[in-house]
Amino acid sequence: MGDLTPQDGSAKTAALSQELMTRILETMKTVVPMGVTVADPETYSNNITDTHEALGPVACYTEAANREFVTSAKSLLFSAARWDEYAQESSAVQHGYLTKAFIDTVNACPFVITNQGLHSALHAKVVQLSSDGQSPVMRGQANRAQDTFLAPFTSSM
Repeated sequence: MGDLTPQDGSAKTAALSQELMTRILETMKTVVPMGVTVADPETYSNNITDTHEALGPVACYTEAANREFVTSAKSLLFSAARWDEYAQESSAVQHGYLTKAFIDTVNACPFVITNQGLHSALHAKVVQLSSDGQSPVMRGQANRAQDTFLAPFTSSM
């Protein structure tokens, strides 16, 4: 696969060999997000285009925006970064940027915030902390976005 040691010590992403990177870019058509439960992974079939290599090497692509939220998803997921970004951390904030943003946001709110409101607050704080444009992502079941964070579900699919 390649060297698993971060090149500059800040990222926890495997460094892929050039041969493996080339094969990935030539064959990758679908990305199924980990953590979002769907009954049929075909929901995500052919959901990416424009595969290319960035520094790292890192496989980058454009994801179909209409597949970030799918009706058949059974969960809502917050992730630290887009697929083509590193989830960063810093000893200055003593956490990963998403963790720091979660702590600050939850401690500052009256523990009543919608999932969409939480995502917006997390995104703003992480972008502020990140020098490389790390962008937290929310994906999964669209109708959960307006539910209150950590509250019981109000609907079932």
